[in-house]
Amino acid sequence: MKEIGYTTSYNRNGKYYTLLEIAKFDESGIFDHKGILFFRDGGIQELAIKEIDSSEKGYTAEELSNKIRTRVSNQLHQFVRKYLIIRKKYADFYVYYSIDDTTHQKQISNREKELKIPSTKEDSEISSEKKTIRILLEIIQNPNTQPQEIGKILRKEGLKISDSFIQNILMA
Repeated sequence: MKEIGYTTSYNRNGKYYTLLEIAKFDESGIFDHKGILFFRDGGIQELAIKEIDSSEKGYTAEELSNKIRTRVSNQLHQFVRKYLIIRKKYADFYVYYSIDDTTHQKQISNREKELKIPSTKEDSEISSEKKTIRILLEIIQNPNTQPQEIGKILRKEGLKISDSFIQNILMA
């Protein structure tokens, strides 16, 4: 089947398959066959990250579940732990954002405008300065380490940082 090209369902525990050549994917890359849902570019992880990365204001679990037509709250928590997405807590709910620094700052700003919550510029500047210092310390300690490896090390330590942020620091 690998030679022919197929994908598995992203709902129903991934137990259904379809051939790529017969699936009629919509503009968002989803094919619905009698309630069994397939994503052209992978499974639930790839679909959720694609949707979050391309959103204007991030998604709550409920908003994303409605958009992709299957429940994703458990998976979102796993994606946060793997640092594939970022989440931010508001009063009594979480919003999930892209790990790309520029994208998630825009998403947070848009979400907080909608929620009428003032965003403070100082928080992001302090955060960026701390990230930069931590990146530079890692480079001093391990001068031959690649940016992606630095990102993995820092994310394991709990620092929310993207590889593109590290690359920008190294190019500065």
